Amino acid sequence: MSLKKALFESLKSWRVEELVMSKYVRLFKSIALIVGFISLPAHAVNTFITLDNFELWSSTYEADTIRINDLNGEQNPENCTDPDTYFLSTALSLEAQNRAYSTLMAAKLSKQPIQIILSGCQGGRPKVVSVILK
Repeated sequence: MSLKKALFESLKSWRVEELVMSKYVRLFKSIALIVGFISLPAHAVNTFITLDNFELWSSTYEADTIRINDLNGEQNPENCTDPDTYFLSTALSLEAQNRAYSTLMAAKLSKQPIQIILSGCQGGRPKVVSVILK
């Protein structure tokens, strides 16, 4: 077999492998993209709201919920059914809820604004997933 023919066969074989691999790569990318879209939560974007005048409610009689009432008027960017107050997410760990409550108390006592991050609804109200002292 001549060197030229051997090179040609080797290039032809390499090209076939490259085509097969590119098909597999495209298939894998397509599957990953589809799985990514399916696994996204229905509400994937968080909303940031700054509050400078709020009431803080810590309910202990019916359910362990922490409510934040915006005294400047309600905002409902999450399109929840009952936007009169914000609920701190009960899906957060108890430690995270305690830290958020401490941050809220510190802001209230020092009259500092807070920024809350909303993500969806809980009990019909906008759900707070994070609290930031401004």
